[in-house]
Amino acid sequence: MTLLVLLACTTAQDAPPEFSDAARYGLEHFDDPEEDALAAPLLALEAEIDGTLDMSSDVSADRSLALEVLTGEEIDGLTHPDRDPSAAIPPVALARDSAFPVASHVEVAMRADLSPMEPNSPDLYERALTDGGDCWAAHECVFLRTVNNVNKTNFLMDVTYVLNKDYRWVDLGDGRLALAARSWMPESGFGLDGGTTIWQSYTFEIFVPREGDTTLRMMAVWSESEFSVQPSEETVASVQLVGIDDIFKAHDEWLTENPG
Repeated sequence: MTLLVLLACTTAQDAPPEFSDAARYGLEHFDDPEEDALAAPLLALEAEIDGTLDMSSDVSADRSLALEVLTGEEIDGLTHPDRDPSAAIPPVALARDSAFPVASHVEVAMRADLSPMEPNSPDLYERALTDGGDCWAAHECVFLRTVNNVNKTNFLMDVTYVLNKDYRWVDLGDGRLALAARSWMPESGFGLDGGTTIWQSYTFEIFVPREGDTTLRMMAVWSESEFSVQPSEETVASVQLVGIDDIFKAHDEWLTENPG
């Protein structure tokens, strides 16, 4: 997401942030306490998606964005594996329109069992709310913190691991209230076959309200994995993009089948 945000402002104090990768900036500044702290990167991502992607396409690659490699600053303060963050490649990002409002995705975030809507984790995706569970959904606090036990299964892997995932409200300053999410693995995950490892993984997501009570979703992923038979980076990227798209579709399907 090579979008440099430079907006004119009358005072240095009011000047918006500058960044060359909006998703990477969002990951780094996720814990900034101001509710509008991530407004600039979310609006930049929305503008880039609207201006460059074919959101009507069923082909995931047509809705993918370029990402910069992590430098390490983005994950300062997080407990994570002792790995070089720049090895979390290839980074991928995908956008998709959801037919449901942000409020519906808030309800999903609060669920204890996410396996019915996670195609790569049909057997295990259990969530515990560790902070904000009594105030976040009602927008009485900014952050929701969760810890998740996950089993991820696809033709490349079968790995069980712990995933930390946080959500936050983002005031976009134009009357819209969006969400952002960040996830990371505190420890590497090892497959039962002894040859598959997820060494490290980080994500940044956005949920931006749109006309007609719909939501623009985007997920960016930086992950380093090792397989018994190492596929090409192109194959890994393709599998990740399809996997993200499947998650987006499965969430909407679940919401359709389980209204309000």
